[in-house]
Amino acid sequence: MQSLTICPRKTVGEQKFSLGCIVYINRHSPAPPAPPSGSSEDTILEYDRANLWVAKVLEVRAKDNQHVYLRVFWLYWPDELPNGRQPYHGANEFIMSNAMDIVDAMTVAAPAEVTQWDEEKDEQEDLGQRFFRQFLDIKKLGGPKGSELSAIRQHCICHKYYNPDKTMYKCPDDECGTWNHEECLIEAILDKTYMRLVEESGPAANGTEATVLSTVKDAVTKTLFPAEKLKDLRELQKSSSPHKPQVATPKSTSKSKKKLNGANRWQGMFNAKIINGDETLGKGVKVTITDERGQDPETWTEDVECLKCGNIFD
Repeated sequence: MQSLTICPRKTVGEQKFSLGCIVYINRHSPAPPAPPSGSSEDTILEYDRANLWVAKVLEVRAKDNQHVYLRVFWLYWPDELPNGRQPYHGANEFIMSNAMDIVDAMTVAAPAEVTQWDEEKDEQEDLGQRFFRQFLDIKKLGGPKGSELSAIRQHCICHKYYNPDKTMYKCPDDECGTWNHEECLIEAILDKTYMRLVEESGPAANGTEATVLSTVKDAVTKTLFPAEKLKDLRELQKSSSPHKPQVATPKSTSKSKKKLNGANRWQGMFNAKIINGDETLGKGVKVTITDERGQDPETWTEDVECLKCGNIFD
């Protein structure tokens, strides 16, 4: 019997293979038609997930040009993991594994552009079309839940992970340097807004049940401020209050303070959107807050503070 020869690189048809390359492998035979040219990224992603496996080539062996085999490590879509897709997984993210297999080179559909993301590098890199940062150790399957996956970097005061499809903001203070999740910033901002406009300025400040005041303009006499009076109110607070302005810390965003009757207490009352400042609003990261309690919603802009140290993003 003719033995298989190890090849550092090999061409089969139109496909070229080399050690370490990553390829797409057809799940079905025959493979269904690919999405037409110009299809959306979502359409292509849906097709790829349904019809393609992904593998890293470890070794190429050939008997002849018609009999070429690849020894591979499989990469997995997060949906294929034992515990499924997690909130931190990006839409274009794979998980590298040490699950080894032998496949026929004729089943390869195309080369795959997959980047390894070193998350410890503070500035986000260009992750390319697809990427991986985490490893699945199949030897640990069946052990404690989650132990089969390599650890990844935690961020923010919530100590959770980074989904690269979402936005984070890094504290400008070099001594802090904390990356803040956008959703955590918004929750803290809206929670603080609720405390200032409803609890501290309304009946809740006296220990009674919180009630919703009509609009910001109608509430001026009850110390709630309209957008155009924001600056004046801040000056008044500095001169008359012995307390420092509240900083959104882990304590101020705790579950007991964020929840009221089982839901975000500000939901349906206030919303916020983080934006980049300009010459009018001022430079740096800003947040626009809208009070939706009245018929004429009021909107104003504030600075955004780091959730850990309270420094303003500039």
